[in-house]
Amino acid sequence: MATKYETTACLADHRTELLMRLVAVLLLLPAGSRATELGPFIRNFELLSYPLQANSSARRTKRATADTSGTTHIRFSAQGRDFHLVLGPDVSAFSNDFVARTPSGPVDVDFHTRSPVTWRISTGDGRVFYVEPAWRYPALQSPQPGHSIVYAAEDVRLPPELQGTRGGCGLDRLQKHLVAEGAGLPAHQASHLWRSPQHRGRRIRRSPDIAEYPGVGTQEPRTRHRAPKGRIGARQASNRRLCHLQIVVDHHLYEFFAKDTDDKTARERITSLVNVHITSTNVIYSAVDFDGIVGMRFVVQDLRINDTGACNGPEARRNPFCRADLDATVMLKIFSYESRNEFCLSYAWTYRDLGEGTLGLAYLAYASKEIGGVCEKYRRVNTREGTRLMALNSGVVTFSLHGGPVAQAVSEVTVAHEFGHSFGSPHDQSRECAPGGVNGNFIMYPRATTGLRPNNRRFSSCSVGSISRLLHAILNRLYDKENCFLTHQQSFCGNNVHEEGEQCDCGFHERDCRDKCCYAPKNQAGAKGCTLKPNAMCSPSAGACCTGECGFTNALHVCAVANECNEQSRCTGAQAQCPEPPHKPDHVTECNNGTQVCIEGRCEGSICQKYQYEDCQRVSGSPADMCLVDCKAPGSDGPCLDTCKEPRLRPICGKKRERGAACNENRGYCDVFRRCRTVDEGGPLNRLEQLLVPNRLRAWIKTHTWLLAIMGVLVLISVLLFIRFCAVMTPTNNPRLPRAKTFKESVRHPLELLKITSN
Repeated sequence: MATKYETTACLADHRTELLMRLVAVLLLLPAGSRATELGPFIRNFELLSYPLQANSSARRTKRATADTSGTTHIRFSAQGRDFHLVLGPDVSAFSNDFVARTPSGPVDVDFHTRSPVTWRISTGDGRVFYVEPAWRYPALQSPQPGHSIVYAAEDVRLPPELQGTRGGCGLDRLQKHLVAEGAGLPAHQASHLWRSPQHRGRRIRRSPDIAEYPGVGTQEPRTRHRAPKGRIGARQASNRRLCHLQIVVDHHLYEFFAKDTDDKTARERITSLVNVHITSTNVIYSAVDFDGIVGMRFVVQDLRINDTGACNGPEARRNPFCRADLDATVMLKIFSYESRNEFCLSYAWTYRDLGEGTLGLAYLAYASKEIGGVCEKYRRVNTREGTRLMALNSGVVTFSLHGGPVAQAVSEVTVAHEFGHSFGSPHDQSRECAPGGVNGNFIMYPRATTGLRPNNRRFSSCSVGSISRLLHAILNRLYDKENCFLTHQQSFCGNNVHEEGEQCDCGFHERDCRDKCCYAPKNQAGAKGCTLKPNAMCSPSAGACCTGECGFTNALHVCAVANECNEQSRCTGAQAQCPEPPHKPDHVTECNNGTQVCIEGRCEGSICQKYQYEDCQRVSGSPADMCLVDCKAPGSDGPCLDTCKEPRLRPICGKKRERGAACNENRGYCDVFRRCRTVDEGGPLNRLEQLLVPNRLRAWIKTHTWLLAIMGVLVLISVLLFIRFCAVMTPTNNPRLPRAKTFKESVRHPLELLKITSN
């Protein structure tokens, strides 16, 4: 008798109005539907069929808040066991402002259950099963008795080119490409081509700036993988943990998903593919503690679908992806020519063979001033064609190998692997981080993995260390890194921030939690995280009105002291949160030493508003006068009024702006002496450069480079002659050398001097 497992899965859907009404009856397939293998990845599978039904009344181009109330139950028998799936809509992989677009503009995207969906099912005994639409596999001739296939993770195999050292050595091929681009540059300088011009003189410590999957990457010594000293708590660094993605689907992938169907269904299939893979990646990343940084997640903000029209007519000439001869390196290079500044990462997804077993490619990020990877901005980079603007926060992933589809078990790990490169992790090379054995290798292993073994969907300690250092640099804005992450749209348990839906939040690990009233997500009791412990009424993490003994403070306790714009606030005795303090009157309560007024509890308005005027900044006069508080009539474009001459403004006559306040129409600031100091955007180094090398001289040098070279040679010859002639007049105590000539002797007998120097 087959064992029965009850499994909860998520049905990819980005319509909040979707109410699934599936009949909970599954058509059991005959034994003859079983096949031995399917393509190069799957060696054993079964065909599957179940009723497809959906409400198609709503379409949208943007994703709204999830409606998780509609669930459905599906039961089926496969792989010698019974399954009971509880399915519900899941939109966590898409941002609230998600937009899908084609070359023609924004489009409607739906996911109907009339199309087969993709699942990853984890059972209670640790086994994993995958369900995929049968149409993805051309080897299954239509019609078939089932619209889907189901296979076990242990039945996934890797083709020989993904197992051998040659097929997996992607970085070696990229190294040769970069050397060729550099017209014979040494291998250790090849990545110099992919660096920003301002970093050209820096010594290269890592040879490749691009990491490829599968491939062999460089691994720093283990000492370099130690996490930064001290933990990076959520209260120390920025609490932003959300990476907004752009996914660009090329016409090859679209045509594969559009075969035997219409454009609308093709877009549904692509959206489902994106949802499944980003959700899988979130499961991997959000569970990792990157040295105190927890809850990293990805959401798709922009999905660009290059349909069949992208390579028809005039669009084909403007679209470089219409070329059929693009390999991984060239495709990534072309893809990075367009600005991606609006996104944390931007990836191109394709269904083309990238050559020699390559499944993905991405720029590698560094926790230093080296450029590339997540949050990188559009900037000038040196290439063989010269310097050009490139977006190095990009990557490429293919879902095809030798013309056939890549199994979902492999493609999920591929996406997570490439994101790992973008987040600063090189390949695992050391024995500790590439152990092999029964537990398998980790995500960042150089060659592809099946995702079957426990380590295949985990990061090694080496990868965690590398990613932790990069996140630390970004969140703390080190090495001029920009923090492009956003705050979570929903609450996240374990980030030390009490959010909606949480009773408390004291950190991710029990060892980090200093709150005896609250359960951390990782706790030995097995309790639900961010919930109160037994007999606890509240938690100090929830607010200032809770004591360390897990009880409410009395109603007389002052939880917020009064300030310039707010009255004091007292606890209610019935809640942990401190009530919002009453605001002092707007526009009349003075603050910031009488130079501003309070608005809604914040010191934001100008003191001029108290007298029904508007703030005004002088653009002329002495630096001291330009830091005086001046006003003007509401809506007036005239000059600033002298507060000492206006009767209503005499109370602020002679009042100076506070230090740091803007002056001179926001072109300067008031210093500690209340004098307006104009901001010099170029800085002192720019002034020194203009002094030493004026613009006219710089222009002359550019147009007369050859003359400058001749002058340099003449100066060098003069210096050498000077040294040579002075040598004969330099005293020496060496008896074997002739006596040094005096200056008078040299002048009286110049020919003799020439003779001596020539000898």
